[in-house]
Amino acid sequence: MHAFIDDSLATAPAGSLLSVFKLEAYLKEFSRDGRGGSAYHQTPVQQALERLVADIAAAPEDHPRLRVARSWAAMVLVDSGRAAEALPFFRALGRDVVSPWTEYYRDPVEAFAQARVAAMLATKA
Repeated sequence: MHAFIDDSLATAPAGSLLSVFKLEAYLKEFSRDGRGGSAYHQTPVQQALERLVADIAAAPEDHPRLRVARSWAAMVLVDSGRAAEALPFFRALGRDVVSPWTEYYRDPVEAFAQARVAAMLATKA
């Protein structure tokens, strides 16, 4: 799965937002292997996150997957201990709860709200 995504990303233009699939692949891998949030601290995951953040910055505002990309960036930033960096993504999302929250959480609204609060509190620390 990772090799296929890596091959696709190698030729993807900046702003394509294909980089979200790399983070999704990691989440599926961690879920399958029973690894928790600490797995998000690994260097390859952080590199994938940085690629996504750069893609978001390069994407046009009307990109159809921009909300989902911002949501993934926010979730992974919070889960990897970088909650303060997630706040701009939460602000851009407003109250819009989309994937990954809607796909990976029993109560997506509550999970989204808790992560958003964590991001807000981290900026005040």
